[in-house]
Amino acid sequence: MERVLKHGKPEYNQELSLKGRVFIVNRQPIFDNNEIAGVVSTFRDKTEMMEMANTLSDIKRYSDDLRSQNHEYTNKLYTLSGYLHLRQTKEAIQLIEEETMNQDKRTAILFSQIKDTTVQAILVGKSGRASEMKIKFEVDNASQMEPLPDHMSPTKIISILGNVIDNALDAAKSNPKPEVNFFVTDIGNDVVFEISDNGPGLPAEVDILMKKGFSTKQSNNKRGYGLAIIRETVSHLNGMLEFDNHPQGGAIFSIYLPKTPSSHKGGEVS
Repeated sequence: MERVLKHGKPEYNQELSLKGRVFIVNRQPIFDNNEIAGVVSTFRDKTEMMEMANTLSDIKRYSDDLRSQNHEYTNKLYTLSGYLHLRQTKEAIQLIEEETMNQDKRTAILFSQIKDTTVQAILVGKSGRASEMKIKFEVDNASQMEPLPDHMSPTKIISILGNVIDNALDAAKSNPKPEVNFFVTDIGNDVVFEISDNGPGLPAEVDILMKKGFSTKQSNNKRGYGLAIIRETVSHLNGMLEFDNHPQGGAIFSIYLPKTPSSHKGGEVS
């Protein structure tokens, strides 16, 4: 502030470390009759700002997933309408039966075995996005879970699952027959999520992926930030993250979140 008093120029978005926390500081000089009369300084917690930015990003991703789902169903309705206009009733009936069968299967798992509305919404959205990307997205028939404990906020679960599934979809699309599988269970003391893909797998230097800003994508660094967010969010929930490659190809991510906030697992295991 003394520096701003001397030169009279404002300083914006300066980082300041104070007692183990990082703040974003703005310093604005106050003028009275063209003379500096003082300085106003504002402080914003950088961690809170990053969390807000991540939350907004997750909400946008969730909105995009719902748009993908709507787009995919619109395409199917246009196809059905085309069949009917061409009087190809056999093909129209076959399309309806296939879609009904797939929907019944998804509904049986999502709404009778997975009872948390946030996880249901995530899976419905990601299923729509996968369909739009022409990727097979399967929810394991053995999946089951009750509503999540209160300390597992929807924003944190959206952040974790949204990023892991998005990375799996992006990795799988390089395979001629892309596939992503999802499994969840809450038997025992932890809620366990497992997401696997049949993409190229994780690189040997997998730990670098966990560093904020690193990405295996040449033109986009979202994956690097996504994995850093996963690690940080899992840590906030006292959980544990495991990741490995399948012998037959592809990667698998396992997330363990303790049902009680006092239970500490901590860290990640490769």
